[in-house]
Amino acid sequence: DTDAAVYHYEQFLQLDKGPTERQFVHEAVARLLTTVAPGRAAIHVRSAIDVNKKYRELRGDEVSTTEEMATLMALYRWLVELLQAQGQPEDVVQALRELEALCPAGPQFTTEREQILLDLATALEQQVNDRPGAIVVVEKALTDSPLSLRALTQLVALSKATGETARPQSALQRATTEARKQVLQMAQGETELAPATFSALGFWSCARR
Repeated sequence: DTDAAVYHYEQFLQLDKGPTERQFVHEAVARLLTTVAPGRAAIHVRSAIDVNKKYRELRGDEVSTTEEMATLMALYRWLVELLQAQGQPEDVVQALRELEALCPAGPQFTTEREQILLDLATALEQQVNDRPGAIVVVEKALTDSPLSLRALTQLVALSKATGETARPQSALQRATTEARKQVLQMAQGETELAPATFSALGFWSCARR
């Protein structure tokens, strides 16, 4: 049964095993406990994250591939779900801030960084009622991804909620400028046009009405 399996895994953790095995066992225990004991499951997910971090420190490197980042994001999202189930909003925000700090600044991680920042902004708004803080985070996401429709939509909604209706204008103008630049590059045969370009132009037109 579940208790016996958890006991077996936790006994295994008392042995001097390598980081890969320990991370696997912590995740296995967390899966068994997620439904019946989310608090204990969260402890094991956190331990899996810590083992992953210590292993990278021992190797003397940081996250360097999108695959490694995807693994970390999955662990942190799991942790966030467990923390939400326990009603720990401040810990949810803290976990997402940790994840943001672990995401490299390279262009190959732009998509991952945008997702993390927008999840953080959502948590700030919905978990701790910090709309001004959420706006700052969304604007940070738009620095790297000016054409992000999700970020633009989030910024407009947050600005309306805080009464700062003029605040999104610079971000919307920047998105329009970037979109027009990409249209020009496409017309000159320099690049292919991404769907986000049309989305940004359409969003700007609607937002101005």
